[in-house]
Amino acid sequence: VQHAARFLLTAKLSTREVWEPGSKEKRTECPPESVVDICRQGEDQGALVMPQTSLVSELGKDNTALEYSHLCSEASAEQLYKAFVEALRASGAELIGQGGAAKELRVVAGSFR
Repeated sequence: VQHAARFLLTAKLSTREVWEPGSKEKRTECPPESVVDICRQGEDQGALVMPQTSLVSELGKDNTALEYSHLCSEASAEQLYKAFVEALRASGAELIGQGGAAKELRVVAGSFR
């Protein structure tokens, strides 16, 4: 769980670009950066975490329905979900640090149930 959290926070998956869908302004080319790097430079960043069963689904034998044959128990899934959210918060604080203009990562977790 710790490794997954650190990977997501340090992967170059975000940008500083501010753009709204439907805007008539042309999007500028803005290179991807990690959430951690953007927070270190004083910009706001956040992570929204939502539990999603379909991530462990697979197509059924007839290729028309989803099957969930690899689900863990609901109690285990909830425990893993909460551990992942906490790992994002702890890793974010550790990786970003408290220096200068650094902004705290905002982690918003959806309800498990």
